[in-house]
Amino acid sequence: MVASPKILAIDSGMKKIGLALSDLSSTVAHEINSLAFDNEFWNKLQEIVINENVVEIVVGIPRGFHGDTDQTRWARSFIAELQSKISLPIHEWSELFTTKMVKEQRKGLAKKYRKKADDSEAAAILLMDYLGSRRQLS
Repeated sequence: MVASPKILAIDSGMKKIGLALSDLSSTVAHEINSLAFDNEFWNKLQEIVINENVVEIVVGIPRGFHGDTDQTRWARSFIAELQSKISLPIHEWSELFTTKMVKEQRKGLAKKYRKKADDSEAAAILLMDYLGSRRQLS
């Protein structure tokens, strides 16, 4: 049985990559496990793309208030590598404040649950923002 088409969001980092997938109707995002950015990363990502029937990818781009940062340039090089390995539409999407939003959501939690923001949660927020913008255009 083939899965319905989905959109994958990626919150790229130099050590860990957060991932989120859209639901079948492309209206809700849910987190999936983060992946270590190691030698197996590209194979694992390709598996997810195939198994989840991903048809489009959204990658978060960190931007500073005064232009591009080292993280912005790193994210763009990540996207270039992604484009060379996966032949799907890939969109850059601002990830401004996604980590801050995750931390804000965790404020009421006990301290042991408020560790640093999870990359997959940030990817889900990024994807919800992207999906919301698509609904506004239709």
